[in-house]
Amino acid sequence: MTNVEFSGSTLCTVLIRGRTLYAANVGDSRALLISEDQKVLQLTIDQLPDDPVEMRRIQKAGGRVQPILNQINGKFTGPNRMFLATEDIPGLVVSRTIGDYKAHQAGIISQPEIFEINVHPEDQTLVIGSEAVFQYLSNEDIAKIVEEFYEANSAEKAANSIVARAT
Repeated sequence: MTNVEFSGSTLCTVLIRGRTLYAANVGDSRALLISEDQKVLQLTIDQLPDDPVEMRRIQKAGGRVQPILNQINGKFTGPNRMFLATEDIPGLVVSRTIGDYKAHQAGIISQPEIFEINVHPEDQTLVIGSEAVFQYLSNEDIAKIVEEFYEANSAEKAANSIVARAT
């Protein structure tokens, strides 16, 4: 049997019912709603260990929040990560995941945050993506890329272009 103690994922999903949009998020995947005038509404909030509420929960459960300690120069580098109290594992840059069972021992949770908004006629495009995209492209960059392919009605080409520009 495969050891899955450190296997996990983020999750972002959207449900539209009538004129109401529900977005649920676990981790740092993100949902955006882009209007016809290219205004971008970020529908979800990235759940990161630096958030004071998330950090308190992790610390209360016995986890640590800090950047990675560089073994060569002894300095902390990079973003804050979540670690077990006495071990430098798992080093997650998110405060919520599905899976990552070892991290759940130290405050990582899988409970999504759920957001609700009303959809308007000028709302035209929904984009859902992972942190790997948003690490390299801003919400506005993504809106510009999507606009290039909107008139051609080519979601697949827009998605491929976003991935290509994010790498």
